[in-house]
Amino acid sequence: EKLGLFLKPQSSDLYTNDEKIASITFGYGEDFNDKTEFTYLQKKILDKYLLEKGCKIVWMVWGQKRYFKNGIKSLSGGSPKSDERKYVDIHKIIF
Repeated sequence: EKLGLFLKPQSSDLYTNDEKIASITFGYGEDFNDKTEFTYLQKKILDKYLLEKGCKIVWMVWGQKRYFKNGIKSLSGGSPKSDERKYVDIHKIIF
């Protein structure tokens, strides 16, 4: 609202008062386990908002991967004990 952006009906995209697109959102993937949504926002609009609010953006990238101690090949025909697995968190904070 502070930036004068609005949603068009049946859309999650934001537009400016002069009806130029400010952000676009789209999804990639088929099902719940493999679906990602992306939102792109014009840099000048984000910069204007941050300047007006006196804020900075902090971006945290986080993910989780399954780690196989003996490698993925150990899964075929191995005993359950040889299939020692754990999840590894991956993260990075960008200022």
